[in-house]
Amino acid sequence: MTEQRHPHPHIDPRQPRHQTQPGTNPPVFAWKPDGENKGFLLEVAHDEHFQKICLSIRDLEDPVFLPEKAFEPGMYFWRWSDREGKSEVFSFKITSETVVLEVPPVEVWLERFSKDHPRIFLRPEDVAGLRDKHRDKGDPMFRTLIASADSLLDDAHEMDEPEFLADRRVDYAAFWKVWYPTMWGSRRFVKGAETLGLAYLATGDEVYARAACMRMASVSKWDPRGSSYLGHNDEAHMSVIWHGAN
Repeated sequence: MTEQRHPHPHIDPRQPRHQTQPGTNPPVFAWKPDGENKGFLLEVAHDEHFQKICLSIRDLEDPVFLPEKAFEPGMYFWRWSDREGKSEVFSFKITSETVVLEVPPVEVWLERFSKDHPRIFLRPEDVAGLRDKHRDKGDPMFRTLIASADSLLDDAHEMDEPEFLADRRVDYAAFWKVWYPTMWGSRRFVKGAETLGLAYLATGDEVYARAACMRMASVSKWDPRGSSYLGHNDEAHMSVIWHGAN
């Protein structure tokens, strides 16, 4: 499983990188498996022979893990394994100057989320104040937002799941014919949902909210293991990540 490391993180996302000092403590552990294996084992130890293991996480479904607790300053060694075998051993160093950034697990974050909307830009109790502030249509930013949203209302609010990509090594023209319009089409479509959502936030007009919801409901019908699957065409869902949560 040993292979030459590539400097580009998209090709070789393994981190912490070998013989480096991560910027945060605990660091994110990530790697790129060869196949579609599941049930990874992540091990972190104080020694390169893994006789003094300080972290062992089994049955990971994804090749990425962020520990909840920070490490004590010192030198560490890490590796991952699956059914095919073990990876090479990587080392990293934690110092007393490394920024401690402990992130709670996903379950805790979900519990802390408000059940009301919106969640990102302001709290629900601040919505009325925002609308009062921008009720004066002389505000140029308000006018621009509403004009953009109004221009989107007559557009289609559904987007079909993209086609599967051709093998670029065999027929690049056929690959490009699907990939390029999918990339820009999905970006425009979901950015439009964001614009409509902001217009609703600023005005309270449910016409904008309904159109935004229709767009997000449309892309949510895409098969997560289909043509927009991360391993097949990540551009198809990139805009959903960028703009959809807003």
